[in-house]
Order: sequence, then structure tokens, then C-alpha cells
Amino acid sequence: MQNSEVRALLESTGSKLLVENSPKDSYWGCGADGKGKNMLGQVLMEIREQLPDDEKLRKYVDSSSAKVPFVFESCRALSAE
Repeated sequence: MQNSEVRALLESTGSKLLVENSPKDSYWGCGADGKGKNMLGQVLMEIREQLPDDEKLRKYVDSSSAKVPFVFESCRALSAE
């Protein structure tokens, strides 16, 4: 992952369910009724699962000058319970 801030944010969510809280978007978000597909949350959780826990890679990522713009404000972590 090229953006260490996004990586840290994803890692901080642990195994919690990530939901794009968008009442107007039932594909990328949860939709108005909360029954949307939440594809953004699904993609983010898949990426989180694939993050390697390799210290060498982490040092490379943290020193990388490549930055990827990312909006994470509308996503929220929910308890997996």
C-alpha cells in the first residue's frame, strides 16, 4: 500500500466491519435502509486482510514519496458483534 496514513487507518480498525455510511448510495454504501451492498466497505476490508505484516515492506511504504488521495471520512468501523 502506497499511503502509510491509509494503511495505519485500516490497521487501526482491526477486524471490525467497515461501512460506507451513504444513505444515497446503495451500491458503494449502505443505502437509506442500511441494506445496500456496501462495496466500498467490502473492498477496504479485503485490502486490510491482504496487508502484509512485513517490517521491511512497512519501512519502504513509510518512506515512499507516492501519495494516494483518499477519502475515508464517510466510512465508519462497526463492531463485528
